[in-house]
Amino acid sequence: MRYLVAPRALLAGFGIFIMSMAMAQPTVDITLVQTAEGPVEVRLRPDGPFDGLFSSIVFTIRWSAGGAAGLGSVQQFSPVNSYCTVTKSGPEQTSNGFRYQVFAGFGFVPLTEVPTAWAAGEEIVLCRVNVINGSAAFSIVDDSWTGDINNNGDFFVSLNGIDRTGEIYTISTVTNEPEMAVSGPQVVPNPANDQVFVTLPEGTSGPVSLQLLDAAGRIVWSKGLNADGPSHRASFDVSALSAGTYVLMVDSGSGRSSHRVVINH
Repeated sequence: MRYLVAPRALLAGFGIFIMSMAMAQPTVDITLVQTAEGPVEVRLRPDGPFDGLFSSIVFTIRWSAGGAAGLGSVQQFSPVNSYCTVTKSGPEQTSNGFRYQVFAGFGFVPLTEVPTAWAAGEEIVLCRVNVINGSAAFSIVDDSWTGDINNNGDFFVSLNGIDRTGEIYTISTVTNEPEMAVSGPQVVPNPANDQVFVTLPEGTSGPVSLQLLDAAGRIVWSKGLNADGPSHRASFDVSALSAGTYVLMVDSGSGRSSHRVVINH
């Protein structure tokens, strides 16, 4: 005699399988960074490890329609170009004073076959997009235009075929300039657990502003110093902050610098 599994039981088992798959995948955030070389750089930030199939991604870059600047060719580098190919999706569009370009990427090779893997909180450079005809303020957005079903440009990520879309964040956790230069502010310890010390270099003068920002760009700590005289040192307590990556902004008469601060508890 052949026994048949009830359809309801099959559906329940399939639902449990899908839920377990989703729990095994990280969510993925995205940001846009203006590089010193000129192109804009699209970076991803997973909140957990991953080495499976990066199935697909969609994102839209927006900038003012008032200037001549535009977006040119897409550049990708190893190992990302081996597991997800990103291209422009359709032509550039103009609406309500902005210009929009939708991008889409698809993957058919698991990261394990490259081989490579993502680490939690680590930024991955997905691609660079060349800027042509001048400069503009570019950003990745979800707005009324991208949300229109006819444009279908809202940020979306699929891992192993499952929606794992995170957030669009505005503060990169990686700076373009080397940190901890001898002539610049010193930030120790890093990673930190309870206290972080910032030492300003000798010769710093005038008012200095220190601000610690979280990944969403919110100021979680700030302090002002009068740095006339010898080197100055400031400390701040991070024991009450959530573990993760932050950015310390240092503004002085010598200019502005940014420093990644990792908090581990």
